[in-house]
Parts: sequence; structure tokens; C-alpha cells
Amino acid sequence: MFCGGIDIRKLSEGPEAARRETLDKIKKLAYGGGFIYHSDHSVPPTVSFEAYKASLKAVEKYGRYRS
Repeated sequence: MFCGGIDIRKLSEGPEAARRETLDKIKKLAYGGGFIYHSDHSVPPTVSFEAYKASLKAVEKYGRYRS
């Protein structure tokens, strides 16, 4: 199992960077199950609400385990 690892600095770069970072981590860490989405630190004010929503939308769309 792995929890976290989403680079908060990438989320600070905007919605598209947030989406790319989230998809990258899902592809690398979620294979076989056991990945829990979370940032590597608390979310600072440098992360816009739009960027955070883009990251969560990517998790919602691509972060489900399929049998």
C-alpha cells in the first residue's frame, strides 16, 4: 500500500499540471491496488481551487480499481 506522493508543487502550477501529476502517480503507483490518493504535504494557498478540482476529477475518472 502507498499513501500520498502527489507533488504539491506540481498542483501549484495550475489545473493541467495538476491533472498530469495525478495521472502520472495513478499510473505508477496504483497498479495492483493499494494506492491512496493524497498530497505529499498539506495543500498550501499556492494551489488554486481549480487546480485542486482538476486533480480530484482525474482521481474520480482514472483512480478506480477494476477487477
